[in-house]
Amino acid sequence: MNAPDSVTLAALAAARRRIDELVRLVPDFPTAGVQFKDLTPVLAHPEGLSSIVTALTHGCGPIDLVAGIDARG
Repeated sequence: MNAPDSVTLAALAAARRRIDELVRLVPDFPTAGVQFKDLTPVLAHPEGLSSIVTALTHGCGPIDLVAGIDARG
């Protein structure tokens, strides 16, 4: 992990906890046995969105592009 000094491992762990708290789990969607993770509540929450940006930019290394596919219909 290439986290700069300003972003500690503790800060990344806190960001992960915030994301996990906000993700909505939808059991058996779209079929039985599948657990769909809806990120919409995270994206609608300012601190949650900030947590995603922190985790991506500091916890995953250099990022050139982020793409999202709408699968909600």
